[in-house]
Amino acid sequence: MVQPTVAEEPPAVSEVKVSDGTEVEIQLKNTLSGQEAKVGDIVDFEVVRAVQVNGVTVFERDASARARITTAKKAGRWGKAGKLEWAMQDVQSADGNRVPARFTKRELGDSKGGTVAVAAVATSVLLGPLGLLWGLKKGRPAIIPAGNRYYVFVHGDVAVKGKGNPATP
Repeated sequence: MVQPTVAEEPPAVSEVKVSDGTEVEIQLKNTLSGQEAKVGDIVDFEVVRAVQVNGVTVFERDASARARITTAKKAGRWGKAGKLEWAMQDVQSADGNRVPARFTKRELGDSKGGTVAVAAVATSVLLGPLGLLWGLKKGRPAIIPAGNRYYVFVHGDVAVKGKGNPATP
């Protein structure tokens, strides 16, 4: 016997106001390194869990989010650490539009500049010019591993056509 098919109703589409400061948890999709990144590069994130406003989903799980690299410096000689900064741009809403978001992240590598300088001076006293080889010691690069999570915030009030029925107060 063939079971009759029941068509599922698509979720209702409702427009809701998403307030400035609404929190969205995101995670980095790919490992980011100050050794390879360049100022202006786009950094890709994805939404960790859906965000609802009054029972309406406005940001779906796995929706894309983007940031832009604002500073990228490679690790340098004399133990100088690498540096990496990015600023949030937007998050894709349930209706496919890009909603401005804010958050700035700064990551510094491990700096050994002071230690290297002291070691170079001390070694130079004992070994003469050979002590300056300490200056060849590089600092650590700034690296942010894939999967790191951050909270970003909607920038300004925005109307979003989300999925679901709005809750009645």
